Amino acid sequence: MKLKETITAPIAALVIYGLYYVCFVSSIAQTALAEYDEYSIISGIVLIMMTLLLPAVFYAKLKGVGYSMKMNFLSFKGSRIIFSFCMLVCLCTGIILIALALQYLGLAGLKYSLVETYVLRLSNRELPIVYRFVTYAVLPAFAEEFFYRGVLVTEYKQSGFLISILFSALLFAFGQFSLVAFPAFLFVGIVMGVIYYVSESLIITVSVRLAFNLVLFFFEDAVWSLLLKQSNFVFFICLTTVLFLLFLTLGLSEAQRIYYTKGVDAEESPDFEMSKELTWRQRFASAILSPTFIMCAAAFFAVTLFG
Repeated sequence: MKLKETITAPIAALVIYGLYYVCFVSSIAQTALAEYDEYSIISGIVLIMMTLLLPAVFYAKLKGVGYSMKMNFLSFKGSRIIFSFCMLVCLCTGIILIALALQYLGLAGLKYSLVETYVLRLSNRELPIVYRFVTYAVLPAFAEEFFYRGVLVTEYKQSGFLISILFSALLFAFGQFSLVAFPAFLFVGIVMGVIYYVSESLIITVSVRLAFNLVLFFFEDAVWSLLLKQSNFVFFICLTTVLFLLFLTLGLSEAQRIYYTKGVDAEESPDFEMSKELTWRQRFASAILSPTFIMCAAAFFAVTLFG
């Protein structure tokens, strides 16, 4: 009997969650890594490959020959670059607005940092910024986008655009195991899912994620130094909000143009595989009530609340 993608996709996520917990979160792993401080870079590369990339590649291989084409692994369409750039700006400005909202609500500290979430606790000493960026930004960008967008969005695509974007983003946010960072990672997952869905290119999606990580690693401190200056606060917030709304509008307009051109050229929409037998509500219920998806949510809350 063939299992539905709403069952199999969260199973793959559960495997990655388990490996992530064993390799990074558990006290046993932390103690072992602390003893090999001088090998922290190698440890980071190996563990990221083990926890993210290898399970994703293995899952894709299980799906059979031609799955990489279904994932648009090597696809590149230059007409999607403007759209992707607009969404990159939305991503960067949206993160700032989310951070400020959480800070205003008292749910985050003085400085809300995603960099500290990305930089895994493998070393007690400060590593050179280039090594940190390659190990904890470049590699996760490739590995996470391959799985959470390339695999999960592709798997959920039969359930439709909204469900594939939402549930791949939820599984991505669960996989970061941080309650405080959850809203930001959910936002990142949604935007990256939209970029992958519209661009139909994993290469473009990875490139946008790399650019976003570059901004986080090298400009996050500069942004917060501006925010903490009361004289610049109002102006900076207004500017960030205007840029977010402007580039969101431009991005959506560009997406509309892309799909209009596809219609004129009689190209198939990405929803052509969507099941017509079930209503949207039925597909949503099937996804959210999937036992394996519920297990993913339970794993997230168990680790974040009880360690």
